[in-house]
Amino acid sequence: MSLPNYEEMLNEAYEKLDELSIKRGSDRFEVPEVDALIEGSRTVFRNFASFCEKIRRDPDFVAKFISKEFGAPTKIEGDRLIIQRRVRKEQLQNKMKLFVDYFVICHECGKPDTKIVSLEGVQYIVCEACGARRPLKK
Repeated sequence: MSLPNYEEMLNEAYEKLDELSIKRGSDRFEVPEVDALIEGSRTVFRNFASFCEKIRRDPDFVAKFISKEFGAPTKIEGDRLIIQRRVRKEQLQNKMKLFVDYFVICHECGKPDTKIVSLEGVQYIVCEACGARRPLKK
C-alpha cells in the first residue's frame, strides 16, 4: 500500500476548503443596502428599521446622526425614516458607511460585534469579540 504524496494531499485539502467556504459564505461584514427614494422635497429611507437592526444600533441614535450629517430634521414613521431634505440614495449610503465605520466596527479587531455603553456619563464603544473599548466623541 502506497501513501499519497504531499502534492495530492494538499490539493485534496484545498478542494475541501473551497467546498466549505462556498457552503458557509463570507464572514465579512458588509454595510446593508439603503433603500431610499425622494418624495417631493423629502427623502424616505424605507428600510430604516431593518438597517438599524442589522447594525445593532438604536434607531433614534442613527436618526440623530443622519439629521446632523445632512443638516435636516428627521422623523421616524414606523419602519421608515423621513428626512426633510432631498438626499440621493448614494449620498445616504455613503453616510451610513461612515456611521458603520465609526460607530459599529471595532477599531482594534475590525469586527462588527460592538455595543455602545455609558460609564460615568461617557459613552464607549465596547467590542464583544476582543474586549477593546474606546470613548465616543460628542
